[in-house]
Amino acid sequence: MLPKLKLNIERKDNQHVIVTGGAGFIGSHITSRLLSKAFKVTVIDNLSTGKEENIPNGADFIKMDLGQKSSYAYLENITCDAVFHLAGQSSGEASFIDPFYDLKSHVLSTYCLLEWCKKKRVSRFLYASSMSIYGDPNYLPVDENHPLQPKTFYSAAKISAETYIKLYQT
Repeated sequence: MLPKLKLNIERKDNQHVIVTGGAGFIGSHITSRLLSKAFKVTVIDNLSTGKEENIPNGADFIKMDLGQKSSYAYLENITCDAVFHLAGQSSGEASFIDPFYDLKSHVLSTYCLLEWCKKKRVSRFLYASSMSIYGDPNYLPVDENHPLQPKTFYSAAKISAETYIKLYQT
């Protein structure tokens, strides 16, 4: 059982949140929590690792590849207030098998999603990164000032996605 999540989004009537990767373990729990707070939730997942049966009742579901620009036609008539971006290949080890898929899964999907959010004027974008971006820690506890020392394509892609997000913040 996961601890209760503290969401720093103040709910308003009809507030709509998109959860990418919502068919996975963490995404499905975030979706459940949002639904319990009366948010309208749309889950977007390509089901490469997540399972449709993990998506909580009450959430809308769109199966799509976030790294494919043409897929965004599915989102043409959707607006939302926030995006929880959890989608992406989730294994450092697996990233060595297909580095291009890992790049597409993290960097390209994040870029395309940020472009969509900019076009739709989405006010909040929350991204799930990874401790792996710090590699073998030089000190503990690790803080955000720790040097980035990726050891896998996965962690390099997470760093790249974070950098795109920072650029879009401005």
